Amino acid sequence: MAVKHVREYYERMVSDYTEMKRVLEEMEKLSEEKASIALNNIEQIREQVKVLEANYNRLSYIMFLLNQPNKEKKKSKYFKQEKKKLNKIPINDRKEAVIDENTKVLETLKSYS
Repeated sequence: MAVKHVREYYERMVSDYTEMKRVLEEMEKLSEEKASIALNNIEQIREQVKVLEANYNRLSYIMFLLNQPNKEKKKSKYFKQEKKKLNKIPINDRKEAVIDENTKVLETLKSYS
C-alpha cells in the first residue's frame, strides 16, 4: 500500500466521521416519534459510533506518524504544529496503547492453547 492509498483511505474516514457528526447533530433535532425510536436503539447507535470514532482516531494517529519528518531538527516544529490535533486523539488510540492492546489479546489467545 502506497502513501497515496493511505491518504485516500484517510480522506474517506474523515468524510465518514464528518457525516457521523452531522447525523448525530440532526438526531438531536428529531421529532418526538423519531426520537423515541432512536432511544430504543441507543445501545446499537452507541456501538456504531464507537467503532467509527475509534477507526477515525487510529487512522488520524497513523497519518500523524506518516507525516512526521525524518530529520530530528524538524520534528520539534512538527510536534508543536500538530499538538492541537494530537491532543484530540485519545491515548488509547495511539501506538503504545494499540501495541499493549494487541499484546494482551495475543496473551489471552495463547492461554487457550
